[in-house]
Amino acid sequence: TSPPVEGRGVINSRQFLSHDLIFPIEYKSYNEVKTELENTELANNYKDKKVDIFGVPYFYTCIIPKSEPDINQNFGGCCMYGALTFNSSENERDKLITVQVTIDNRQSLGFTITTNKNMVTIQELDYKARHWLTK
Repeated sequence: TSPPVEGRGVINSRQFLSHDLIFPIEYKSYNEVKTELENTELANNYKDKKVDIFGVPYFYTCIIPKSEPDINQNFGGCCMYGALTFNSSENERDKLITVQVTIDNRQSLGFTITTNKNMVTIQELDYKARHWLTK
């Protein structure tokens, strides 16, 4: 699996549509990450504020560079949905989240994942749980 996109304390550099934000985050060979949100109101809630990002791209080479007016030319970033929370303090302690796995209505195992954020996205929990289960 691909590694997640992660960013701490980043501010969007621009916007393409009213419901997305573009961040200057290096990921693989890309230098920007676009996150699409449910609506304009949610995008405005995070716009120009420090945020933490944790998510998995659904598409690569999907951002048109700001210097390129032709939509058919040189795409330069990856895209994902949501994955934003307001920036947590850099000094946050790791928090343990216990995941219980149930098969056929019986608990078969449990494990712990960690985060250093006060607010965690479902994408982060999902990615970390799947990563633990597949290693």
